[in-house]
Amino acid sequence: MVKDRWLGIFGDETPFGIETAGHEPVARSRRPQTVWAGLGRRDVPAASVSGVTQLADLNLQIIEEFRANGGHLGGQFAGRSVVLVHHKGRRSGTDRVNPLASLRVDGGWAVFGSFQGGPRHPDWYFNLLAEPHTTIEVGTETIEVIAREAVGQERDEIFERQKAAVAVFAEYERDAGARVIPVVVFEPAE
Repeated sequence: MVKDRWLGIFGDETPFGIETAGHEPVARSRRPQTVWAGLGRRDVPAASVSGVTQLADLNLQIIEEFRANGGHLGGQFAGRSVVLVHHKGRRSGTDRVNPLASLRVDGGWAVFGSFQGGPRHPDWYFNLLAEPHTTIEVGTETIEVIAREAVGQERDEIFERQKAAVAVFAEYERDAGARVIPVVVFEPAE
């Protein structure tokens, strides 16, 4: 049985992020992309226009719930550590926000560019490499941070902790094959 994995906060962004105007999320239209299915690494054709809307709506609902409940989510996301990551499109310059699974690390927060085990890194990862000075929302706080990529032993230790906390990340790692899933650490800006 193949289960679809396009849940924004577990694997990072969905293929359809959210643009923001200040703090008000706005669904972003975008050329359809491939959504990865779970087992067997099977490509699933890009979502239809209504599918794009559903994916964007899911992220929008997560963002709204996060903000309305002081950073807490219910349902299938209950108890998960999530941050809202603000970033600017490296080509478009458009402000965006993505709800991402996170892990508290010494002096900051880590997020994971798993792209749900897909063959490439998510766009937000490249956007943060291009412009690491950004903000994240943690609970009710908006924090100015600097993003950096964890490498080597630091990356491995953080990713092992995340796999222990959220088992689906082990599946993402397996599905990613030779691609090493990047770990991005946000540290408060001085």
